[in-house]
Amino acid sequence: AQPEFQHPTNRAVALDDKNVGLVLVPNHRRLRHSGIERTGYAIRNDGAHDFALLHYYISRDEQESQLTEHGFELLECVDLDGEPVAPGARAADCPELHYAARGRPQDGRR
Repeated sequence: AQPEFQHPTNRAVALDDKNVGLVLVPNHRRLRHSGIERTGYAIRNDGAHDFALLHYYISRDEQESQLTEHGFELLECVDLDGEPVAPGARAADCPELHYAARGRPQDGRR
């Protein structure tokens, strides 16, 4: 039996191993040297979206620190269910978090 391959359009297409390699290997080869590992975050080319993009991995608290460093105030961080992720919390079962932030006025006014 041929494996199912899920396209971003949510349309499953059956591909054999040879054809899967034709799709995935060039994408990964193109981006494999673009990843970086730094203290607090990583940029990686992983299997999502057929290895076609880079993903930014960071903890909730490290993201808040970066936002603060660049003049933003974190208003809220939520998981994919819209549930708040509190400082120090880990959303281990959630593959992505969403952030709402605003720029801090330079003169201290809101």
